[in-house]
Amino acid sequence: MKSKKSLGKIIGETVLGVTLLTIIALVVSSYYSTRKLLTERNQLSQQSAVQSVMSSNNNFKDSTQKELIRLSSENAFNDKKPNDNQVKQFLRSAQDANAQIKYSGFATTDGHYLTLTTMPNNYDPRIRPWYKSAVAHQGKVMWTAPYKDAGTGQLVTTASLAFKNNNGQLRVLELDLSYDSISRTSSNMKIGRTGSVTLVHKGGTVITSNGKSKDFTFKQGKNIKSSTIYQKVAQAKNKKGYWKCLKSGRSITIKAVTIGLLQ
Repeated sequence: MKSKKSLGKIIGETVLGVTLLTIIALVVSSYYSTRKLLTERNQLSQQSAVQSVMSSNNNFKDSTQKELIRLSSENAFNDKKPNDNQVKQFLRSAQDANAQIKYSGFATTDGHYLTLTTMPNNYDPRIRPWYKSAVAHQGKVMWTAPYKDAGTGQLVTTASLAFKNNNGQLRVLELDLSYDSISRTSSNMKIGRTGSVTLVHKGGTVITSNGKSKDFTFKQGKNIKSSTIYQKVAQAKNKKGYWKCLKSGRSITIKAVTIGLLQ
């Protein structure tokens, strides 16, 4: 009789043990499945954010290049002796059609410069970086590094294009543009509960940065070239992917697609 009770007790404990193991296994499996699902969702959110910002930046550059090429084909910019009033009319039309264009200008090799803004009498466009860069790469739209506009304090960049008219005379068009549209795109994004999205020029200047991450949200215009996160992305062999970065003893996963390496 005693042996029967012992046997029953053993069977009961065994069944209970198997049941507990099954429950634990199910709970653990459920935990890992849920964590995997959340990770995948977070990664999709990161990927979507990066693609949206990069798309906004590409549209920004493409539309500017098309506008400079369009302007360079107008007769007003190709006449042997440009008509100042006609040139200014085209510049004003370009600015009115695109709110991102803050300033525009047209320069010739003799130092003559036309713009809609009052400039100092001794202003010489030929010594400006945008002019030199364009002349050195004729026929190609060139971009300056982001800089703060002295008049508005906004972060801007200058796109310029050098071309020759039918008489072989060199001309240079330039447009100063703000990053407002890209900033608006990034400010409307939500990357998880603590994520952030940042667009950085290849020189390390932050173009836009928005999010809830205190460690990885930066002030516009700040140079982060020496930071760990910039170095991690800049030195990556692949153009897209995930990188891990240590910050204050914590491991942070970074999702980047050519971000931080803009021309």
